[in-house]
Amino acid sequence: MTLINDFKNHQSDWQYLLLIWFASLFGAYLFFENPSLTDIYKTIGLEDPYVLLSQNIFQPNYSYLSESILLPLFAKLLGANFSYQTYLTLCAFVTLLILPVITYFSKRNFNSIAKSLLLVFLFAVTFKFLYKYWLGFPDPLTIILVITPVFYRRQNLIFLAAFFAGLSHFSMAVIALAGCSVLLFFSKQRSDASDRDSIKPIVIGLVCAKIALWMWYFIFEYHLNSRLDIVFEYGLGFFIKQYEASVSGFWLTPGVPFLALYFCIALYFLSMKRALFSLAMLVPVSLSYLAVFLTTDGLRVFAVTISSAYVFVLKEFVNAIYPTVQRACISNKLFIERFLDKVNYKNFYLSCGLIITFVWFLVVDRAKSRGLLVNELPLLLKTLWGVSYYYIGVCVASSLIFFTVALPGFRQNSFIFNCIKVIFIFPLSLIFLQYLRTAFFPAQVFTLWVKLTLVFLLLLIALAFLKLNILKLLNYFNCQIDRVFKFIFSLN
Repeated sequence: MTLINDFKNHQSDWQYLLLIWFASLFGAYLFFENPSLTDIYKTIGLEDPYVLLSQNIFQPNYSYLSESILLPLFAKLLGANFSYQTYLTLCAFVTLLILPVITYFSKRNFNSIAKSLLLVFLFAVTFKFLYKYWLGFPDPLTIILVITPVFYRRQNLIFLAAFFAGLSHFSMAVIALAGCSVLLFFSKQRSDASDRDSIKPIVIGLVCAKIALWMWYFIFEYHLNSRLDIVFEYGLGFFIKQYEASVSGFWLTPGVPFLALYFCIALYFLSMKRALFSLAMLVPVSLSYLAVFLTTDGLRVFAVTISSAYVFVLKEFVNAIYPTVQRACISNKLFIERFLDKVNYKNFYLSCGLIITFVWFLVVDRAKSRGLLVNELPLLLKTLWGVSYYYIGVCVASSLIFFTVALPGFRQNSFIFNCIKVIFIFPLSLIFLQYLRTAFFPAQVFTLWVKLTLVFLLLLIALAFLKLNILKLLNYFNCQIDRVFKFIFSLN
């Protein structure tokens, strides 16, 4: 029995590490999807207010930014305030930690990999901040701190999380944890006060954070206005004009996926006769919209102020809906297994052909739009009946790739199959070399002989690719499909 339990624990640990790795990889993918990331790093540096604050954090200060002292203090202690880029790198690292930290918290709370995977997936695909952030602000650190009370019931840990969240960004931490506290109060029946017990350390932690900030201001001679002072200084008319300039943009600040999921969850709890909790969900989202209305920063303010409540809502939703999902999976498990047994190679290769062709076309098309193909050829600029020769060529090549993978007559003809392999790999090799050239030699203009040499190397790469047995790889993958499904359904 001991050996069996050790094996199960080892398997669970392996699945847990795999989930952390998946969350980290997914977070990194979303992080690098930010279209403004390159522009952020190219910005000339030391004028950034947070960089200046991190370099002069122990000096007298008159900036409202000084209420956010935690991340600049970390940068000072770690030496990450040496330059604008090093400070941004610290901010990027903390941003990349958001999804893995949520994964770690949810696994400890649920003790279920499947529940953790569902929560992380729903959060990642709907939380717009993950790919629309702006580096430099203390937002990611504040988000990590304000979501901690959602998963833990140890009052000392909740106190520390609220305390440090107040030091990270006091105004937004107050709004975020206020919205979360409302949900904590209405999350359970009156007889169950476990969630309500978390409200007290949250309040005490924020009060202590404000006292610590006042002490910091006194010791280091900080003289600054509060957020309310700034609101009164601008006047309500300024914010009304800002709202009227883009009414739809204001209401769609968090993105359609977030709003759709959030209000669908509210309707779900309403249908489950948890009307008080469903109505309480309106409080944090209203507070976040109020915070966006009274600021000029849009998404980042909404994301930080809603993050705690949103993660709590997702946690409650996953807990409520998971038994239904599990029953559906168990009832369909035998059906899926029978379906997999009946799957033949024709359907398998048809699916592989569609997937491979779509991915290949998407990569080549995006590379063309980013200038990573041979863009100087006049042939690429010509059109036939309004359609460029480039798109005609790519569509013809995609069709040939699909038919070769899907149809046994094409697939079993060695001459056709090898020609298609060259057509498949040649553009990808060119894209890879062009990417390396733009990364390491952006200003270099290649001579004709260099270009001919590169084309010759690309042909060699394509010919070397002929030796790779793709069919054997696909057959191996076909044998693993059943294992993948069994792994998914074995998660608990």
